[in-house]
Amino acid sequence: MPMWLCLSNDDEGPVPGLLERRPIEYSLRQTVIIEVPEMAAYFISDVSVRDPDAFQIYRTRAAEPISKHKGKYLVRGGDIETFEEEWAPSTIIIVEFPSLEHARSWYASPDYASALEVRDKALARNLIRRRS
Repeated sequence: MPMWLCLSNDDEGPVPGLLERRPIEYSLRQTVIIEVPEMAAYFISDVSVRDPDAFQIYRTRAAEPISKHKGKYLVRGGDIETFEEEWAPSTIIIVEFPSLEHARSWYASPDYASALEVRDKALARNLIRRRS
C-alpha cells in the first residue's frame, strides 16, 4: 500500500482527491500532495549446506511462500568472488519483497514455517533484512 504525504499551511478543508487516495501530484492553496512509493525489503542469506537432500526440500518449501508474498529471487547461488577480509561465503541468496510488510508476513507465515522445520538439518546461515 502506498504511503501518502500531505504538506500544507492552510486550514481550508480537505484537498480534492486526498480522501479518495488516488494518485495525485499538484499544488493548491499552498498544499502539495505526493504519493510516496513503498520501499522494497531484502533478505540476504549467507548459506552453507549441511545436508543436500534436506536442502532441496527446504528450497522447494521456501520458494512457494516467497512467491505468494510477492517476493522474488535476485540472487540464488552462483559464483562468489571475495575482495576483502577473510569472509568466504559458499552460497548467497537475496530475495526482494515489495515492502517490509510483505517481507515480515512471509517470514511469519505458516507456509514458510514448513520450510523452517527442515532448515537446521538442511543448512546453516546468516540472515539479514534490509530496506532499500
